[in-house]
Amino acid sequence: MKQKIFSKGKGWYISANNYKDKEDKCYINLYFPKGTEPMYIDNGRGFSVKDIDIQEMKFTSYKGKAGVTIFKYSMIEDTKEYSPKVEIEPEELPFY
Repeated sequence: MKQKIFSKGKGWYISANNYKDKEDKCYINLYFPKGTEPMYIDNGRGFSVKDIDIQEMKFTSYKGKAGVTIFKYSMIEDTKEYSPKVEIEPEELPFY
């Protein structure tokens, strides 16, 4: 299952919202076995965003709050659709 996850430096979470009411939001805490969590890298706006592919997980609950323990996952490389790599030969340029 491919999932975008977020962190503000103190653990990872998934955000969810009600498409009919933008003010209706909740956050689901993510737990990883010690030493297996993704590396936090601040994106310059005070948080980190990662795309992961979850292979093994378990839904959890603690004091009435839902969570997810992720046992096995792989990172999805950051691919920007708006900045594709295009190779142009010098002969193709009109001013070469």
